[in-house]
Amino acid sequence: MHLREALAIFRNNSHGHRSYNFAFDLLLAVLQAQGNEKEVEALRRQKLADTTRAVERTPADPETWLQRGLAHAGLQRHREAIADYEKGISLLEQLPTFPSKREQRRQHAGAYNELANNHAALGKQTEAEQLYKKTLELRKAVLGADDKDTLWTMHMLAHTYAALGRHAEAAKLGEETLALQRAKLGSDHADTLWRMHDLANSCAALDRYAEAVKLYEETLAPRKNKPGAFDTAQSMNNLAWLLATCPDAKVRDGGRTVELAKKAVERAPEQGAYHSTLGAAHYRAAAWNEAVAALEKSAGLRNGGDSFDWFFLAMAHWQLGAKDKAREWYDKAVRWMDTNQPKNEELRRFRAEAAELLRVNEKK
Repeated sequence: MHLREALAIFRNNSHGHRSYNFAFDLLLAVLQAQGNEKEVEALRRQKLADTTRAVERTPADPETWLQRGLAHAGLQRHREAIADYEKGISLLEQLPTFPSKREQRRQHAGAYNELANNHAALGKQTEAEQLYKKTLELRKAVLGADDKDTLWTMHMLAHTYAALGRHAEAAKLGEETLALQRAKLGSDHADTLWRMHDLANSCAALDRYAEAVKLYEETLAPRKNKPGAFDTAQSMNNLAWLLATCPDAKVRDGGRTVELAKKAVERAPEQGAYHSTLGAAHYRAAAWNEAVAALEKSAGLRNGGDSFDWFFLAMAHWQLGAKDKAREWYDKAVRWMDTNQPKNEELRRFRAEAAELLRVNEKK
């Protein structure tokens, strides 16, 4: 394969970062499109070995550290990636030509962005927030306020606000970002679609259900975006979940939610959460047997599942007349919820609904 030959040519050239990376990215994309996970893993490990040799040959070159950080991140080795990015940033800032060269300032901002990504991947959202803010400051200075990469950093900062439960801040920044992305990139661009999707999530969290539905639907409208650039299955699943479980019964739509949930499962059958949504959708559509089948599938794909499956399983079994089994699932759901997520508002609603159906008298 010519791409493999290109990698071999540039492998021992410590100054051939861009050519090596270009060949690597193309080959990785080909293998991912083929679904060849073993080859993808092997290629990522090869890049880690190659970049480690580059670091050993030229330890004063910041690019080698940044590239090894990228290799670590590709293998989900986020702590190692963080260490390499911090070293690369430090070396970059020590260069005699920094920060006079624009390309070095652009690289510097990109390194901070990757540093933020890896903190977020470890669940360290507070650290990620500060790093995305730093990245945004740097990218606005070197790239401009409406550059594609600057807008993506705004998107990630809003995403981090949401991860921290600060949905009002997430929605405010998300609306600002979406308006800029529509103007700069267009509504069909993958970055714009991801912002619509995340803004819909924030709107739903803020009880702005009509806005959330509208945004989810817009992400699913026929368009010319590149296949795979935006995960339509995720939007289908989230919209289906909202239409099945929304606290406002007027928003619920039993027929539409089953349709969407089925399509999400077809696109990503390995995602247990999508089967959970399908189970809830079937339950709302009074298809009790189908609900049980989907929820059991979800539990099987998610290490036995959790209360998001089990409350609906309890209600579906009750509707089928299996009252003892229903109570078993209800009790299991209650124990898990009390131990793991006692304050989760969705679970509180599902628990109250199940308790009413099963005629369980819970102490207030």
